[in-house]
Amino acid sequence: MRSQRWDEPGLFEKTSLAALGLRVQLGHNVGDRCLGPKAGHTEFVVLHTNGIHTVKVDICGCENALEAGSHEIQLLHARWFPAMHENPRTCATIDVLDQFHEETLQSKTTMYDAYCVLEKLTNNVGIKPLDRYHEWIRMCREDSYLLLLIQAGRLVAYDPTGAAGTKPGECAVELKHRLVSSELKDPGLGTGFAYMVENEPYRAYLRTVTNQKEMNTCSGLAALDYANTKFSRGYSTTGVGMGVCARHEFVQPNSVGDLQHGERFSNMDWIFGSVLRHKHPRLPKLISYDIVCIWSKLLKDRMKNMPPLVRLDLVMKLFRFVIPKLHIHGHKLLCRLLFSLNLTRSSGQLDGEGIDTREMGPGTRHEVLDSHWSAWNWQKLVRIGTRALRSA
Repeated sequence: MRSQRWDEPGLFEKTSLAALGLRVQLGHNVGDRCLGPKAGHTEFVVLHTNGIHTVKVDICGCENALEAGSHEIQLLHARWFPAMHENPRTCATIDVLDQFHEETLQSKTTMYDAYCVLEKLTNNVGIKPLDRYHEWIRMCREDSYLLLLIQAGRLVAYDPTGAAGTKPGECAVELKHRLVSSELKDPGLGTGFAYMVENEPYRAYLRTVTNQKEMNTCSGLAALDYANTKFSRGYSTTGVGMGVCARHEFVQPNSVGDLQHGERFSNMDWIFGSVLRHKHPRLPKLISYDIVCIWSKLLKDRMKNMPPLVRLDLVMKLFRFVIPKLHIHGHKLLCRLLFSLNLTRSSGQLDGEGIDTREMGPGTRHEVLDSHWSAWNWQKLVRIGTRALRSA
């Protein structure tokens, strides 16, 4: 409910907490008096679940100030997330950040739409409050990044390396992207920490194989038909290649890479090598892929020539290659015989079919996708007992 004031004609009118005289004292427990308060910014704005509020804040400046900490630390103790780390004048409550996080994972709400909702809750007749949209985006991104590190156990007192010590993929519990912004203007905060491949070596490798041609010797392979065409014009990313557990559909660490011209072998080889970095080399593997009949032909030779980060000397007798049950109907008869899951020993009833974002910068896009895949894996984990019971 918004703050209201009873006026003389006998009606309630909307007002701000600041206009009602409320002052929020930071650095002390509720009810304690500060002997040396320092006034905060005159237009201090707080975003909460019920709208955007203008409030007056006082920073602790008394003898308790050393214990209370800096301005931003005092705000965090009050469960207000600051938009800036020096002299902040905008905050979002932890409640509204938590609410947005769950909404975006469940209903795919964007940061823009969530902010528009807060604006309309504040005033729905076209009179907008103070513009804090860019601050809202910054706070949401930082909050999502911190949650990713917390869930992976990276922000703990007993690990002195902190976030900087995070290894690739350690945060791991069709997507066209227009040419919006750039890596320089919108760098990722933790790209490569969770599900996305490490971006810089991946991009550097792709620049060395720009003339690679994929030969389509099987009918109905749209993935290769689009790999060497101009359907990617106007897009920095035409989709993603992803590696998931074929049985339980868990997204794997460092298993997702942007595609620039469809499913080119160079992209898929890197993603494949990136996934296998986290797997025991002697573990037998069943590889399911829509165009595995073509992709697997010279895979051993190609993986030997990859950059050191993802270079592999494959023991081919440990690999079995199959085509997902739905996609196999678009292949030739020979493919349906050689790569059928129905004819593959120990594959059970596996179907192999386990596999849009709003326009945004590349860094933001990676963080949003990492958050969604983390939530996807968590839901798979908490429901795995029920699924196992049903299939028993």
